[in-house]
Amino acid sequence: MKTTQPFILLFISSLINLFLITSLASAQTCVGGGPLQISSVPSTENFITQVVNVSNVINTHTFSEVIAFDDFREENLGFSIGITMTDFSDTSSGTTFDLSNLKIISDVNNTITEVDCDDSTGITLSNLVLTAFSDGDNDGTSDNMNLVSGDVRSRIGQYSIQPQIELTIPGGSRSGTYRSTFTFSII
Repeated sequence: MKTTQPFILLFISSLINLFLITSLASAQTCVGGGPLQISSVPSTENFITQVVNVSNVINTHTFSEVIAFDDFREENLGFSIGITMTDFSDTSSGTTFDLSNLKIISDVNNTITEVDCDDSTGITLSNLVLTAFSDGDNDGTSDNMNLVSGDVRSRIGQYSIQPQIELTIPGGSRSGTYRSTFTFSII
């Protein structure tokens, strides 16, 4: 009789705002002079539980919450939103699998949602197809991957994206609860 054991995947996201300006403008009045910032990211995402298999298993997951960002600087400056992630690891067994098994698309619908104020003219998605993470220095943390770019123009607005990820669970992986940390940055 064949027994199966659950294979649980979880990633935890964190947020880094670079060049954060401390004054915050009211979104309803659309006043400039405020920050460039990521205003929200999901704190935890859970993949569905998988059964360990001898073959690779592909699991696609759309973020449950949006990545929201604001540009209230009203200056002729561009920006980019990046993401890094760590290898998936199971702390109880010490087993890991490489982050190159994970791909991301900037937004599940290939659109930037305009939340408030200026439209998204000049803001583009960087990954319109699933793109694999890479780790050039093999330190267990991916190279920064650009998700969104804003060209050099004056804007006052709030926007959001909802990324989708695809994870390939290597065949024969040990059962356990695997975790990875995603870090979002805006510069």
